[in-house]
Amino acid sequence: MYQFLNIKHEERFAELCKRARINDNDIERRSLFFVLSGNDSLYKNVESIYDFEENSIRLEVFNEPWLTSGTRSLIELAFNLYNAACAECSVCYLFRSLDERNSILAIEAIKLRFQIGEKKTERRTWVDRHENFVSLVLYFLADEVVKAEEYYYNSVTVNLKDVNFQVNGVKWEQALQEYMEGNGYTINFEYGDGNWVTVNKK
Repeated sequence: MYQFLNIKHEERFAELCKRARINDNDIERRSLFFVLSGNDSLYKNVESIYDFEENSIRLEVFNEPWLTSGTRSLIELAFNLYNAACAECSVCYLFRSLDERNSILAIEAIKLRFQIGEKKTERRTWVDRHENFVSLVLYFLADEVVKAEEYYYNSVTVNLKDVNFQVNGVKWEQALQEYMEGNGYTINFEYGDGNWVTVNKK
């Protein structure tokens, strides 16, 4: 089972996965973001490494002047875990160019990518909880939903017919909060373009 370096690493990882709108089964991109979120320099320059609009890596990053031998090696690893055809990664060179902290980051990313030590029963329980949360939200919103997309980190994004609709004279957000609290979930909302709204589990 892989482990984050610290809480900040975990929070950054969740942020990047959410920005890219990937689900928890997208192991390739999750492995990529695990590396990028675990190194301060890579996280700071993430826009040079990943195109969030196109949801694709930027191979031109290797021409960036801020790269060091260590950050270059980490990007090569991240790209290789994402798509082996995109970048070569020499194991010997990789660990020769990394300090202890970044070596641990690399090892944990590899464990994530190949699900090393993953207990299937624990993972199934997490997925079940996630699916239950999403199912409850969609059940409540029912016909008001035009389209729904599930993303990592206990959230679901919906496109509503009317973002201002009410349920029994109450704003839908308040009604949904009360409904979800009754099922053991605390939620908040993020509003996107048009009628897109993301419902997050706190």
